[in-house]
Amino acid sequence: MSSEPDGLVEEKEVTVLVLTYLSGLSLAGPLDCTDVGESAMLEATLEEGINVTFSWMTEGFEDRSYVVEEAPTRVVENYTCPKEGNFTVTVNASDALTSEEATVEVCCVNHVSRNWKLESDSPKIAPPGEITVTLSYIGDATYFPLGAVTDMDFGDSDSKKDILIDSESFSVTETHAYAQGGVYNVTAHVRNSVDLESFTTEVLLLDKLGDLTVTAQYAENENSENKDLHGPDRTDVPVNAVVSFFCNVSGSAENYTMETEGKTVTQDGSNPIFTNQYEEVGEYVLTFVASNFLEESNSVTLTIRVMAETVGLGLTADPTSILPGDEVVFSIEFVFADPFTCISFDADEGETLETFANEETCRLVLEDGMHFNQRDEQRKRRETEEASWVDDNNISIRYVYNKGGVFKPIAKAFNTIFGVNATAEVEATFPPASIWIENNSTNIRRPMKAASIINTGTVSECFKAPITSSTCNHHPSSLHGCDPSSPEGAAPSFMYPPRKRGNNLLLQKRVIPISEYFREETFRLETTAQVYDHPSRSYEMAWHVDRITSANEVLETIDISSIRSSNCSALRFPHRFLDVGLYKVEYTIDIYGGTSNMGMTRFCRSKPLFLGGYNVGVAPFGPSPMMGRTHVMRREGWLMCCS
Repeated sequence: MSSEPDGLVEEKEVTVLVLTYLSGLSLAGPLDCTDVGESAMLEATLEEGINVTFSWMTEGFEDRSYVVEEAPTRVVENYTCPKEGNFTVTVNASDALTSEEATVEVCCVNHVSRNWKLESDSPKIAPPGEITVTLSYIGDATYFPLGAVTDMDFGDSDSKKDILIDSESFSVTETHAYAQGGVYNVTAHVRNSVDLESFTTEVLLLDKLGDLTVTAQYAENENSENKDLHGPDRTDVPVNAVVSFFCNVSGSAENYTMETEGKTVTQDGSNPIFTNQYEEVGEYVLTFVASNFLEESNSVTLTIRVMAETVGLGLTADPTSILPGDEVVFSIEFVFADPFTCISFDADEGETLETFANEETCRLVLEDGMHFNQRDEQRKRRETEEASWVDDNNISIRYVYNKGGVFKPIAKAFNTIFGVNATAEVEATFPPASIWIENNSTNIRRPMKAASIINTGTVSECFKAPITSSTCNHHPSSLHGCDPSSPEGAAPSFMYPPRKRGNNLLLQKRVIPISEYFREETFRLETTAQVYDHPSRSYEMAWHVDRITSANEVLETIDISSIRSSNCSALRFPHRFLDVGLYKVEYTIDIYGGTSNMGMTRFCRSKPLFLGGYNVGVAPFGPSPMMGRTHVMRREGWLMCCS
């Protein structure tokens, strides 16, 4: 300041520049990590300084620069985490003379978040029961939590820890095998240093389907108990039966399917029983399958045969009374027979059974003891025998009985469930066996003359000897005794008259020819034998002549060796060969059987002769013995020679 003379004071302003050095720069950030995308607050503090320029020297902050006129001062800036990691933030403070820098570490992290997906390739079949589980990050890659790991719990008491999540694929995959089927919850626990999240998914394991089996039972009606099917393969049921099919399979079966007659029926796994009622005869094929949405079981095919009883079966024979060797025509008739029925015919003579209709059923039941007649075949086994279908409900059989007896042929109609019979009766009777001795005089000038006594009368005075009853000696093994008075041993009344000891013989409408020979005459006796019920075998024939008294006592046996000829069926008596008297001439045939013991059947005929004797008819004998047994039949009489 200066003073002027006039007393005025002159003032002048002087600016003095005083420079203050910049000092006390610091930078502070958050103590905790900041989520990626979020802002971290940074605070820069300057204790002294004038006209200080602050510049941020970190990525993302390049364009952030401004001047602060005077310190102390505090500058706040928000730093946004661009990605996960630790970042260094630098701030520079400068004036005209000097500058300072301060740094701070900013931690940027990603939370685990909920941006994850846990999935599997369920459902699968167990065994093997392998399930693949994949945990994937589905968020923005920026926010993928680097270094995150997962722990997996598979829901069957098995787990796996600290599984590293791949930072390139942002996922992790694990495979686990389940021992058995079921529903399991798989849980993935995803964690990093700051966060933990859990994710769960459900997996389904189906037990593998085993072999499907189907069994069938039937009930006669809805109120009856079930029973097993009939037949060797358990396929047969009666008509109107209610058949239940029981499906059984191991594993996870969600559905059961039955196909039959072009129809498909499906039931869920809780109902493995199908039911059908069959009202018509026939054969039905059914196929069953068990399934779930992953697989099907094996298929099972069953055949059901529905059967009915034969209706109206009848057997008739024409004629019913025959001679052995005659033909009988049998007729088998029926109103209805199902296609599974076998019809058999047994003639009751030990022959092979004749069978018709269903051959399978016939062979199943009768095996090899049969002959099957095809529908279009005419069966011919002997010249007069055949079996044939007349029409759909009539079978004709021509049969020849070669043996004697009463036969009860039977026709049977049967399947594996039902069976009905029909019978008839045929009697085959042999004509009476006969053996007799005939008179055949060789005296042309004086041929034989037979005197006859009709009805009841007395034998001529020339023949007063009593006639004894016939002698019938049977082998002990024969069927009947030899008592002529018994029904078996006695001859029918028209064959043999009753006898009475004494001089008189009562005759009942019989003709007894009496032929007389003289000692000077030559005469001949011939035999005829008719034995129908004995097969032709080797045989022996013999003559035997006894001289007897009127009381049938043997006086002597005549040696006839000199008069026997090669023709054993005849005996020729030369003149004067026999003395005057009463003789008994007997003729015997021994028929030998074809057995190893050479059993014999004997037929005898005795002729009484008064040197010209008479024919007394057929001798009595019992029914035919069996082959190989001895049957002796003898007829006694007398021969009397007169002078």
